[in-house]
Amino acid sequence: MPRVQLIDRPGFSHDVIASLIADQPGTQLVTDAPDVVVIDDRELAGTLDSLDPGIPLVILGADDDPAYAARARRLGAEWVAKDAAATVLPRILSEPR
Repeated sequence: MPRVQLIDRPGFSHDVIASLIADQPGTQLVTDAPDVVVIDDRELAGTLDSLDPGIPLVILGADDDPAYAARARRLGAEWVAKDAAATVLPRILSEPR
């Protein structure tokens, strides 16, 4: 069962993404010791240095600009536009690690 930590600002978007993760079969939403970190791109600057580099990272953002996806790839992360999260995030979380 993958343990997923969500790092996002409080609000509607956070609640929707948290529910999406929690409702994914075989996935557990956690606050520490994750197997995967899902993070809002606005939280990267203040958090990236504190994340374990060995843990897979999924970056979420509201903008689907290709530059954001390219930055995520440079960081070794997956990029997911928030408006596609309902279809893309479950697939990513179900992939073997």
